[in-house]
Amino acid sequence: ERTLLLTDDYLIDIAQAASDREHTYDWVLRNIGDFTSTDLDFRPASYAPGDANGYQYLQNVRSNRPGRAGRWQAEWQIDPSRHIRLDFFGAADDEYFLADSLIATDNYDEIAETPVPALLARRKATVTRYLAILQPYRHSPPIRRLPEVKLAGADGHTLDSDVAFGLQIERDGRTDLLLLAQNDGPTVYNGLVLDGRAAWVSYTGRNLKAFYLAMGAGIAGDGWSLRLDHAGSPSHVSNLGVHLEWLSPNRATLQNASNRAVGVVLDGLLTGEVAMFELDQAGQRQATPHPGTGSAGQIRFVLHPRQTYELTGQP
Repeated sequence: ERTLLLTDDYLIDIAQAASDREHTYDWVLRNIGDFTSTDLDFRPASYAPGDANGYQYLQNVRSNRPGRAGRWQAEWQIDPSRHIRLDFFGAADDEYFLADSLIATDNYDEIAETPVPALLARRKATVTRYLAILQPYRHSPPIRRLPEVKLAGADGHTLDSDVAFGLQIERDGRTDLLLLAQNDGPTVYNGLVLDGRAAWVSYTGRNLKAFYLAMGAGIAGDGWSLRLDHAGSPSHVSNLGVHLEWLSPNRATLQNASNRAVGVVLDGLLTGEVAMFELDQAGQRQATPHPGTGSAGQIRFVLHPRQTYELTGQP
């Protein structure tokens, strides 16, 4: 299962793999440009990562096994004013390969004369998760700091990073939080409560600007919550994703990023009577659904698959 979350400044890539027996998993990334990393020292590999299924086309194979878990960085420089930075969060037993890889030309399905660097992150596991963050930039990367944060369970005890992992992504004028969990109960951080496997939450100062709930049934903050009504068991919510973004005070868009309809309960996010509009691909208002209401500040409605809505609170 793969989740890709794209912001104006960076891309989060979460790849999760599971099997009933141990596998050798490879996470692969190819980029144009000159590859460098001050964290990994690649040396000529003593063996190739594979000899079939496309691996046989890799040339000039180098490898590195740092023997530790944690974040490391690499960059691709396309030209002096175009770069891509990678922040990768590795496991202790990861082995990395760097090789020259074939790529198609811009026109037609032909092989380009110049190969591109291919990066492989290999690990053996039954169940595993890869996490990477990519930043394209011209002069300086938009992410200023990327500290890891500790998450807790419902009982307040800190969870091991293998069970629940959190990042604080700091950029100019904005702070984002990424929460990833493997536990079945709620995951808590600094007033946020996640009932699910993944969430991304963005703030300007202390003001909530956007959030994305993936593979989960609900998320709540200080005085607000979103819950997927009758979402079912964790296996049933694995393909769900809901994104909310504020356009202005008391006005937001809400998108169902999944392929099935889901009921939503919003509480404390909008004030007054709420008007709701379906939006077309150009963002223009179309149909006008009528959400149901519950207690004060609570509204209920159904999100159709791949549909975006505008929600406006009326004073």
